[in-house]
Amino acid sequence: MSTPCVLVLAGLDPSGGAGLLADAEAIRAAGARPLCVATAITVQTTRAAKRFEPLAPALVTECAHALMAEEDVRAVKIGMVADAKIGRAIHELLWRRKDLPVVVDPVLQATSGLLLFKGSLKEARETYFMLAQRAVLTPNLSEAEVLLGVSKLDDTEQAALALLAKGARAVLLKGGHLPGDPYGATSNRTNDHLAAHSGARVTLDAPGGTAMGRRKYIPILVILMSAGCGYNRIVQEEQQVEAAWSQVENQLQRRADLIPNLVEVVKGYAQHEKGVFDDIANARAAMLGASSRADKIQSANQFEGAISKLMMLAEAIQ
Repeated sequence: MSTPCVLVLAGLDPSGGAGLLADAEAIRAAGARPLCVATAITVQTTRAAKRFEPLAPALVTECAHALMAEEDVRAVKIGMVADAKIGRAIHELLWRRKDLPVVVDPVLQATSGLLLFKGSLKEARETYFMLAQRAVLTPNLSEAEVLLGVSKLDDTEQAALALLAKGARAVLLKGGHLPGDPYGATSNRTNDHLAAHSGARVTLDAPGGTAMGRRKYIPILVILMSAGCGYNRIVQEEQQVEAAWSQVENQLQRRADLIPNLVEVVKGYAQHEKGVFDDIANARAAMLGASSRADKIQSANQFEGAISKLMMLAEAIQ
């Protein structure tokens, strides 16, 4: 059995503190094999991001298509998209592989303050929400504020639900940027929150707003994503069973619909049979009461005709 692969589309941080290199390290630690496609190259150190350059969308998708054609890709993780054109190219790529679980970890601004999306905030929101359709969305608090178009979020649970309403399959909102000590004895702040359409609501107490926090979550996400193909197979088999059962139900319904007709047919035979018996009885009485030879012949013919009808009816019922 081959090692499951996770296709990662993200920015290349040469320092290794975030982006492709950090994701690759965490994915390997989780037992999967990373396939890394750069969407942008950053001029960055462990202290600060200075600038970045998006790669050509065609080059990004060409690299991704080549890997997906030959490797056992089980899931996709999207990080820094860099601009709307790359976002649209990735969306088209994913549209052709709807069977793959997807995690979208939006990257909008470096910790040092550098904006990491070329375009307006409106374009950034539209791009990441487009990619997050049917995916697991994992923003931190500041990214959630940008995505929701608000200046401040204090409640991660309500924010996660608001993001979920935008079309994501599930939302893991990382509240590690909330002020205060998450481990303080009197702390009552919610740290991270997971919400899904199934109604699941989970509060997590591990800091997830930083790159280190993201690394702690990636093994969990890789496990979920690597199991995605198995889940998809189960869903497909369930759909096949439902389709087969639907055919059985249709056949049963068709037979049920025939029952009233059969009842009427049987009733018709019964009424016809009674009529034949009446004809036999009348013909026999006429034959016994006939006084002339001609009447006896006529009644005998009627009796034989009624008997013939009875025999034909018996054959029809059989």
